[in-house]
Amino acid sequence: MDSNLDQEQDAIVRVASHPRRDWGLAVARVNPAGHEAVRHFLLHPPVDPAATLGRLDVLPTEILTEICLELDIASLFSFRHVNKGASQVVYGLPSYQLLIEHALDAWCVVLRTGLALYYTLPYLTAALHTENCRLCGSFGGYVFVPALIRCCQTCMTSSPNLRVITEADLKSYFPNKSLSRVARKVPVLRTLPAKYPRHWKAQQQTKHVLSEQQVLRECQPKGPYRRRSALGTRNGDDWYAVC
Repeated sequence: MDSNLDQEQDAIVRVASHPRRDWGLAVARVNPAGHEAVRHFLLHPPVDPAATLGRLDVLPTEILTEICLELDIASLFSFRHVNKGASQVVYGLPSYQLLIEHALDAWCVVLRTGLALYYTLPYLTAALHTENCRLCGSFGGYVFVPALIRCCQTCMTSSPNLRVITEADLKSYFPNKSLSRVARKVPVLRTLPAKYPRHWKAQQQTKHVLSEQQVLRECQPKGPYRRRSALGTRNGDDWYAVC
């Protein structure tokens, strides 16, 4: 019954709202209806775990919870798949339940772009619970994915703090810094196959994108650094690193 009601409400929103084709293609998101089976799987762990956690079984639940909250999201997701006991431990995290129930798209985007290796569950939930733009304080309707910070539409399209660079740019300006070395300190976003402005060209080839601001903090450019235009525009392609 609840599932039918949710589908009906989604249908009403689709009909009543004005579709912005440009912004719809510019952000990373998933179809909630198409991921309902995934949500159900993530929110319903086995009732009676048959396997133990080995040496971790001696730890109280509070300590296990703190350990899980210190893990990056990729490690937490892997730990959940160790056995049924680990699955119940992760399910017991209130922030995990809220995230899967109400922000499954953010969870999927972070995993698919590779950023789950860099951020913890509390960091992601804090970004989603933030209402205002980190830069200007106005309503933040988007999340700048490389840094997982809230941003508004204006800052997303014009702020120099939200520029991104590609792996090719990294090699040009930082020839002594390989992507693997920089990736130890700076989150590297793996783009998803989709249509991106400009001209709505389909991009099937995966690219690696980094926050320009984060790279400059960790690296020193060789020679004068020419700042990119907003959104890291290069050769007519716009990078919208938001969700």
